[in-house]
Amino acid sequence: MIRGLALALLLSVGAADRMPTMDFSVKHSKIGQKPSFKAVTGQCAVASQVTDGVSVGATVGLGGDNDERLKDIFATIKNEVLGRKVTTGLALGLADKGLTGSVEVAPAEGDGPTYTANIDSKNAKVVESVRIERRGSGWAVAPTIHTNNFEVDLEAGTTLGDKTKALFGVKHGGKGKIDVRHEIDDATAIQVVASSGLEDLTVAVARGVGDSDTLRPKFDLVARQLALEWEHRFGENRVIAGVRQADQRVDLEVGGQGEGAWRTKLSAPWTNPRDLDVAVGRKFSLGGLKDFKVGPFGGSD
Repeated sequence: MIRGLALALLLSVGAADRMPTMDFSVKHSKIGQKPSFKAVTGQCAVASQVTDGVSVGATVGLGGDNDERLKDIFATIKNEVLGRKVTTGLALGLADKGLTGSVEVAPAEGDGPTYTANIDSKNAKVVESVRIERRGSGWAVAPTIHTNNFEVDLEAGTTLGDKTKALFGVKHGGKGKIDVRHEIDDATAIQVVASSGLEDLTVAVARGVGDSDTLRPKFDLVARQLALEWEHRFGENRVIAGVRQADQRVDLEVGGQGEGAWRTKLSAPWTNPRDLDVAVGRKFSLGGLKDFKVGPFGGSD
């Protein structure tokens, strides 16, 4: 792992005034049964902006069978060509030697279509699909063309008045979906998602309680299952607690929302709390290590 992390740092070192950033996450599954360093897994991504519009980095696997493994090398390039913004994001996987990512071409100013090509070198045609999105006042249309068979997925969205948005989608296999969100008032919104044959039908409600709390019940009307989430915000930090009937789990997330903040997530089945999964992560600038603080809140920036 150390050699992989050192190589990631070398790949991501930019100019002196552009310190690399590190985003790491580690997870210990079923920590209540038998805590062990060997059971800790995760990954660490190190990236740096080397010039204006160009960032490079690498991802290293941590622990388990990921030890000593440099997983991928990635780069993001943003520039302007012939009056259009071109954003290229590619990653080279070192295990399968595959190149994946996307290239987006969007208008630099004004209206116009946005083209997104999804890249996968393991695909016979390299370009796996092309998405063409066009937006107007209160509407959007986005067909996706699959290059292997030239079949088309279609998405279309519209606004119905000031408080209702609807999204319609049809896959090339014929399955469709409708997603409607309506704001009842400033604190309450309802969302209904249904498939074309009603194999899936969910109703979700978001209700603000005071200035810092939000309740989000979600009902799966086909499976007759309930999920409930509560979010509490304090400063730049937040706590999210949730229960899901579908997989009978209880989740708790604690952390900040900005760069430099810690993220912590606990998840366990309510039938066996000993099978607790614990995950911790943080994204920060390596230039801020002199102000490094250990703890679930705040950061070094």
